[in-house]
Amino acid sequence: MKIIKIQQSNLEEHLDNLIGLNDEFLESLGTIKERTLLEKQRIIESMVTPGSSTTLLIVLEEDGNAVGFSYYNYGSGYSCGGKYLWLNCIYIRINWQKKGYGSRLLRHIEEDGRQEGIRLFVCGRHVRNDASKRLFESAGFQQDEHVIMTKVYE
Repeated sequence: MKIIKIQQSNLEEHLDNLIGLNDEFLESLGTIKERTLLEKQRIIESMVTPGSSTTLLIVLEEDGNAVGFSYYNYGSGYSCGGKYLWLNCIYIRINWQKKGYGSRLLRHIEEDGRQEGIRLFVCGRHVRNDASKRLFESAGFQQDEHVIMTKVYE
């Protein structure tokens, strides 16, 4: 298994796989959004532009087969005492789940955060996604009383 950080220099090589993985992820949650290919490309490109707070990773098998991805952001907050890491998404294709890919990817992200001086690691998960709950709990995450609320501007 290889975990590759996506940057402008290697984006073109992985763009099709990232679009496919993102679409699979949204479909698995039942929240697929109708977007053109160009819109999808621009969204992913914006994640890797210089100055972006987003880190985008792709998970490949040794043969180059894409099996998962993740993206996360760094932020700062007074209440949490400074910098924190917000995990936006972690996805491993269903045929590769329960084989350690998600755990290894999560450890990689945690280590990246530690190297950045992060002491707080935050993520949200879909309430019906029991696999993500097991993954996070096995890594020592605890559910607290916070509720994530969203508003989409149309």
